[in-house]
Amino acid sequence: MSAIETIIEEREVVAQTKAEAVVGRRHIALCHGGQYVFDGNRVTVHLQPDGYGRDAWWLETLDPVVWLAVGDDLRVHEHRRVSGRWAIRLIEEFESVVNALVPLEQAICDCAENGHAWSSTTQDDPNGAVTRYIWQWCLCCGAEQIWLPDTGEWLIWPADADLIAVMTAGALPRLHGPVVGGATCNR
Repeated sequence: MSAIETIIEEREVVAQTKAEAVVGRRHIALCHGGQYVFDGNRVTVHLQPDGYGRDAWWLETLDPVVWLAVGDDLRVHEHRRVSGRWAIRLIEEFESVVNALVPLEQAICDCAENGHAWSSTTQDDPNGAVTRYIWQWCLCCGAEQIWLPDTGEWLIWPADADLIAVMTAGALPRLHGPVVGGATCNR
């Protein structure tokens, strides 16, 4: 199965493994190690056991302290590491992960064909550090861009990743959007 095949199916489940021991459970077929876009953030999908010994889909984000778990009901839970413990919250904005999960290859192709859908909200350098910049992200593919007033140029991540890391003191890429990153934008 390729990374761009996302298949949703409802079926009767035969108790072949612990993960499939529940009858009538909904399934989402993702590619382990595949890259996707969740709510404008690039994520990597992992199939790993949850805390109850069942296989579960986990979405690894760019932020090492934030992981997203896809439950049996296909709803998404944010797991955020705070003071050595995991704070868990249901992301209620989405009835199902299917509403917000797109294969990265598909999202990149869509943006190449139609152009990026840059966030309408821009954010200044949150640290106000050495270099000031304005930051936006693509709502479709998760690309990020910054505008540097000193040079008047736009840099786009991931293509300009090395230069962005230098110019922003490592601030990009980062989580963004209303769900995971807490930033607001008009969709």
